[in-house]
Amino acid sequence: MITNYFSNYLPLVIEIVAALVATITLIIFKKNQNLHKNLLYLTVYLWFVVLVENTGLYSTYICDNGYDEYGFFMNNPDLTHNYWLYNIYSILTYSFFVIFFFKQFGSIQLMKKVKLTLLFFLIFSMFYMLWTGIFIEGYSKFIELLGLVLFSISIGYYYYKLLTSNQVLFIGTSFPFFISISTLLFFLTMTPLFISSEFIKLSETVFTEYYRIISTYANYFLYGMFIFGIVKCYWFNKSQNTKFSLSSTLS
Repeated sequence: MITNYFSNYLPLVIEIVAALVATITLIIFKKNQNLHKNLLYLTVYLWFVVLVENTGLYSTYICDNGYDEYGFFMNNPDLTHNYWLYNIYSILTYSFFVIFFFKQFGSIQLMKKVKLTLLFFLIFSMFYMLWTGIFIEGYSKFIELLGLVLFSISIGYYYYKLLTSNQVLFIGTSFPFFISISTLLFFLTMTPLFISSEFIKLSETVFTEYYRIISTYANYFLYGMFIFGIVKCYWFNKSQNTKFSLSSTLS
């Protein structure tokens, strides 16, 4: 029972904690415009994650208690599973991070092209999943792979621009850099593992168990790094003269 709690609910607790830490930090440092924009962007995303994760619990509740009393789900049994919700979540998550990393150095013209590309990605993904029926029946490995390609391009662009600018000297206190490390390791670990599950039978208990464990700890790492990045780059950032800086120029 304790194992089920840690695997099923502790990741949600960590996500809520990350969202709360981001929100509190956003309120405290709202006057510092140099720090505000990236954190505001991430805070909105974190609360979106919390909303999706909590909404997605309906599937567990219905499966555990039966849906005989729920007329809507009796008439639409495919919707008792939350595939549709997490397919949308996956598309928006990739889109969020693509914009996040491109906008760190991207020009107005480039951002227009990026947003146009993501609009096409969104429309194509929804059309593909609805056409194939995978939207409510499972997760699309093809869309996950396409999202990973777009993410890789965006973070590759970010690292190239970072390494060719003087900002590389300040990566130790760069909030986007901490986000890049955590998301890069997360997606490069989980997406290939997720795609490979297509070729492994669901009855493979060992793989299923290891996949669950890796997924759980990957989420711990991702949101733990978000929290660490916020605390490190906002609360203890001397170069930005934030609240706990020892600089004499503190306001």
